[in-house]
Amino acid sequence: MTHRQRLLLLTLLVFLGRPLEGVSAAVDSALHPDITEAQLQDLLQHNEVGIPLSASLQLALRNNLQIAIQRMQTQISDQEVVREESAFDPTASLTVAKDRSVRQTGSALALPPQNESEEIQWNAGISNRWRTGTETELVFTNRRDETNSVFAGLNPSYTSDLILSLTQPLLKDFGIGVNTTGLRIASNNRDISEYQFKDAVMEILFDVESTYWELVYAREELLVKEESLRLAEDFLKITRRKVEVGVLPEVEILQAEAERAAREEAVITAEDAVRDAEDLLRKAINLSADPRYWDVRLIPSDDPTIETQVAPLAEVLRTALTQRPDLNQARIDLENKQIQLKYARNQTLPRLDLVGSLGLSGLAGNAQPVAQGPGVVFSPFDGNYSDTLEELRSKDHYDYSIGLELAYPLGNRAAKSEKIMADLETQQALFALKDLENEAIQVVREAYRQIETNRKRIAAATAARKLAEERLRTETRRFEVGLATSHDVLEFQEKLAVAKSNELRAIIDYRESLMNLHRVQGTLLESKGIVL
Repeated sequence: MTHRQRLLLLTLLVFLGRPLEGVSAAVDSALHPDITEAQLQDLLQHNEVGIPLSASLQLALRNNLQIAIQRMQTQISDQEVVREESAFDPTASLTVAKDRSVRQTGSALALPPQNESEEIQWNAGISNRWRTGTETELVFTNRRDETNSVFAGLNPSYTSDLILSLTQPLLKDFGIGVNTTGLRIASNNRDISEYQFKDAVMEILFDVESTYWELVYAREELLVKEESLRLAEDFLKITRRKVEVGVLPEVEILQAEAERAAREEAVITAEDAVRDAEDLLRKAINLSADPRYWDVRLIPSDDPTIETQVAPLAEVLRTALTQRPDLNQARIDLENKQIQLKYARNQTLPRLDLVGSLGLSGLAGNAQPVAQGPGVVFSPFDGNYSDTLEELRSKDHYDYSIGLELAYPLGNRAAKSEKIMADLETQQALFALKDLENEAIQVVREAYRQIETNRKRIAAATAARKLAEERLRTETRRFEVGLATSHDVLEFQEKLAVAKSNELRAIIDYRESLMNLHRVQGTLLESKGIVL
């Protein structure tokens, strides 16, 4: 890759975002962030760019919209966990209210006959639901009452109460496991979304790399067709010389020209295939959205290599059964169904709750004389609002309650039906997991055999190509001494082109089968050094 080509590649990366880890050292060392727009336009209009496979994968990861969508789904799953956790957040309350009334009094002893009263309340409280199912509430209430009744012993009067109440389920809705059902399922769904994200990324990388190697194949196939055309043109020149000296009849020229024309057509078709493959790669790495990149020629700078070491099949199968995202999703889904089943079983129990409360009270106010017999008496709770708080702290006046509450819907058909459905869904998820494991084993074994098949194809295609080269050389020498016809030479030239194409196809298929094995194993990202 020339310096100018590297500069254009880096420009693409800079315009599309900062390169991620894994881009080649040549890219890192040649980074020129101060490139001008004019230089960019010059490069885009007049250059082709050599692009390594790693850069193609990086651009796909950065620009692919499906990855962005799936990443947002993972973030949504995070917020669903937060939403479920919020069920255990405490709730604070504050109330301030004033109530005034003027009403007639029907009692003949009422003084005065028209009653006026005013009530002011200021209350605060905090309640919480705990993961054990316990519900607690602490309430602090305050009230100021004022009236025009002559019989009021305290006017105005102040009342304060501090009450702690508790409800603890003992059967239905008892325990951390039951009350965190939604939270655990949401947390598992977040893990599922992460595996879905990984699966989506692997599929995209698989498509990008496949597209990359298909472009390599298209370019190499073009070279084969161009070489075949060159051989046809050289052979046409030789044929014309032989016709000129009278060794061959003129009809041989027509056959050679026809073959040259056919191979020229094959070159044109191969060139179109290269452009199509470039557009596919351009789309895969999302360069099609910007018209500036439409005419940039993408030149793959990596060659397909043949790896001789592949892990044993048993090890590959063990890895697939533990690493495949779809299997891990199915396992988590089964766990969710088991969690839901335990919750459904709990809901069939009667509701038996332990309920209790403990309260402290305080009372004070402006003591008023109240006639009693020959004299008057005063309330012993003379004071102001602060005296009610002292009463609370003294704990002299209190009340408490404790008891059990039992409730059970007769028949309880809804809960029983939910339990049966949860049981069936658990069995269904288990069967689905087993079926998916069987399918994974079959797919991995098939992918593993395909690698061996393609390796044998490469050996056979290489031998066939060497044999075709030797036969063409032999037939050419025989033609030169008049022992073979031009038809024979052209036929062996075509066979050599086919043999080269078959060898190249086998190499590309082998490379793609290696990548496919990593994909069906669930280790494609690790093989590329990518960490999500």
